[in-house]
Amino acid sequence: MDHPARHPAVRCGVHRVVPRLRQRSRSGCRRRHVGTDTAVDGFDRLSAAVRDRRRHRDARDRQRPRLGRDPSDRDRRRQRHRHAPVLQQTGVRDTGAVTTTCPCRLGEPYDLCCGRFHSGEATPPTAERLMRSRFTAFAVGDADYLLRTWHPRTRPKAVDLDPDQQWVRLDILATERGSLLDDAGTVEFRAHFRHDGARGSLHENSRFLKEDGEWFYLDGTFPNG
Repeated sequence: MDHPARHPAVRCGVHRVVPRLRQRSRSGCRRRHVGTDTAVDGFDRLSAAVRDRRRHRDARDRQRPRLGRDPSDRDRRRQRHRHAPVLQQTGVRDTGAVTTTCPCRLGEPYDLCCGRFHSGEATPPTAERLMRSRFTAFAVGDADYLLRTWHPRTRPKAVDLDPDQQWVRLDILATERGSLLDDAGTVEFRAHFRHDGARGSLHENSRFLKEDGEWFYLDGTFPNG
């Protein structure tokens, strides 16, 4: 079952319509029963209208950027709001402001940390920063970023993320090369998660390559323990 904070109806504000339907059903002498199919159709139409309105608004904003404001600021705000429900589930305090802490645990605001990489505003400068940004992508459910930063030689066709698996902490155990001056590097890490009330961890040695100034995840091995 989807978490209530992630349900499409909640994100679109459709859940606010239900009390109004109930109030209207009690206003008359006879209570009218609203069928499930009718309610679902209404939600679908409302969701489609919300999506259309957002597309028109985005197109208008691209044509007429606000004076005195960097368009990248708008992208960062949308990135933060899109991931806000998941940030709350991973134990990260979401204040609705720019100070939301990034799940990679560097202690920086998400917008100024991995959020810049997820939105495409910047690219990770080192293999370790790419590793941290990919962990954060797992934490917030950004499958597009995981595919985009996967080396074409080993990249899968799709990344299926389990919505019931919550990535809660990343520990960097060791790094080898992968600096600004390198074109290859390895990062050993342990990623901690929760799934169905149980705790677990993933221990991996990841290999990274840099091509045309951009780092990519290549593959990984799994040490014992």
